[in-house]
Amino acid sequence: MRTTVPLVDLEPGVVVQVVAGRPSPVTASVWLKQGDFVWSEHQFTELGVGTRWLSVEDDDGLLVTLWTPRPDLAGGRPEGRWMRVDGRRWTRKEKGEVDFLAEGRSPYGPSGRCEYADYRNGDERVSFERFGNLAWEVSTGRTIPASSVTAYREDDGAPRA
Repeated sequence: MRTTVPLVDLEPGVVVQVVAGRPSPVTASVWLKQGDFVWSEHQFTELGVGTRWLSVEDDDGLLVTLWTPRPDLAGGRPEGRWMRVDGRRWTRKEKGEVDFLAEGRSPYGPSGRCEYADYRNGDERVSFERFGNLAWEVSTGRTIPASSVTAYREDDGAPRA
């Protein structure tokens, strides 16, 4: 039996299915906090695609973005108000530092600081993140309708604590 999970409650162990992709368990979750604003990022491995991240922001409505890590862009840094990636011009929309907490098989440790810079081109995104003293990571993504993501727990019938 499946128990539906709201996207704002994703965490390791919850199964996600994006659009027509295969169901995949969340293996790591990161919650980021800047002032009073909190958003989350959830790692899963999609068969045939590889590691993906799903970010969920609840800011006057749910904003969901599907991210693909881009190791081919390693070594890049978020410099300037705009940049070129994949032959296109991207405009920086946000930049800052946040506190984070992580669960599951997070590659970042349980907590710390994260620097980020987000660039946009329409509904598409390029994001730079650096957790603690680790190298900058680059991902490309696109916003997707929240209705295109299904999240659930496999209910084993056991009583809950």
